[in-house]
Amino acid sequence: MEDVKQWYLHNLLLRLNINMKTLIQGIDNVVKRARRFYAQPLDHISQNDFIEMMILDACFLIELFRKLCFPENKLSCTGSVPLVQETDTGNDPILNMDCMLQYLCHDLSLLENQLPWFVLQCLYNLTAYNSPHPCLTLLVLKFFS
Repeated sequence: MEDVKQWYLHNLLLRLNINMKTLIQGIDNVVKRARRFYAQPLDHISQNDFIEMMILDACFLIELFRKLCFPENKLSCTGSVPLVQETDTGNDPILNMDCMLQYLCHDLSLLENQLPWFVLQCLYNLTAYNSPHPCLTLLVLKFFS
């Protein structure tokens, strides 16, 4: 599954023409707060690994929600930055694997797999690039409905 998450992150970075440094700097102010939201101590995970994990997981979810909730919207509302590139869907490891989406829906609903909402919201805002976009809450509700 980590390879799939990497694939989604890579596509997001390419589509928006940004790099990891942009995302790392963008969530720097929420990292300490995010560590406190986990039931188990995260002392065994370095700061850099924790940041990478949050970015990887959050960007995967954000791209998945965008792809599946608004497949008809190949472009953002402004028409400038595509929400999904045409080439992404043909090779998509989630959309091209039977039962994967059903498995993911179950997996995402498990409490132990939850990211703090403010981390997801922060990265969602960073990847929206000031174009009008549906709110994250709407995407999540649409995904699970």
